Amino acid sequence: MELYYPQPALQHLISCYRVINFGSNPAFNQPWMVSPSGYNTLTILISPASVLDIGRGENMRARIRFSGQLDGVRHFSSDVCLNTGIFVEFKPGAAYTLWGIPQQNFTNRWTEADDFLPNTSSLYNPLDDSYPNIKKTIAVVDNWLLEQALRSKKDCRKELMAAMQLIKESNGQIDIVQLRNHVGMTRASFQNHFKEQVGVSPKMYSRIIRANALYKDVLQMDTLDWQQIIHDYKFFDQAHLIKDFQHFFGHSPSHFFEQSQFAKDFSHLLEDNSNK
Repeated sequence: MELYYPQPALQHLISCYRVINFGSNPAFNQPWMVSPSGYNTLTILISPASVLDIGRGENMRARIRFSGQLDGVRHFSSDVCLNTGIFVEFKPGAAYTLWGIPQQNFTNRWTEADDFLPNTSSLYNPLDDSYPNIKKTIAVVDNWLLEQALRSKKDCRKELMAAMQLIKESNGQIDIVQLRNHVGMTRASFQNHFKEQVGVSPKMYSRIIRANALYKDVLQMDTLDWQQIIHDYKFFDQAHLIKDFQHFFGHSPSHFFEQSQFAKDFSHLLEDNSNK
């Protein structure tokens, strides 16, 4: 995987471009899991590939697909061998700012961009002409997104941007009433605008941010101290913690902790061998 960054005029909307060369490894043909992250992704494939949403039974073949906010783990399969994907990671609120479409329309869905964006096919020839020079390909995508940003007449409300920042800073643990009062919005207005411009409710967004913060912590821990985690992340008890985590990641924290410990041990062995 390679990381690229957008031009300055897009940096308020886009975090980065992730480029993945899928190759011919059979592992890429196996079903994969996508967990909620709190941000949207636009996937651009160099070549068309069939992608099946296993839970919904929906099959897509477009080269450009938009992922709305997810509120639970999802599973997909694909025939993406010998392909390259560019994953555009949007910042919170950026998808609404860019296109002005109510984001609850996309919640829990991968939508083919042709269904809601005009003239996406005009991007295909420049993509083909630029590839395999990935820097030129990124520049094509960058300019295409900039054109849409310059045409946009929408902005995610400043109150919602401030709320999302506070949720992130608190690892999803800030009280929703306190949050709403801080940004000066009524309950109905806060709920409705949040769903429209972010795609999920403030409470669900907070749960997603908390789960992702916990996931990152679990990968760094040397031991799993359940009581400390419950206290730090404000869960009711261990059962609540595990159930919530499984909802977003498909497995318990113990599963990922064991994997991370194996990776640490394996890395240590490699370091020892390299010094011999």
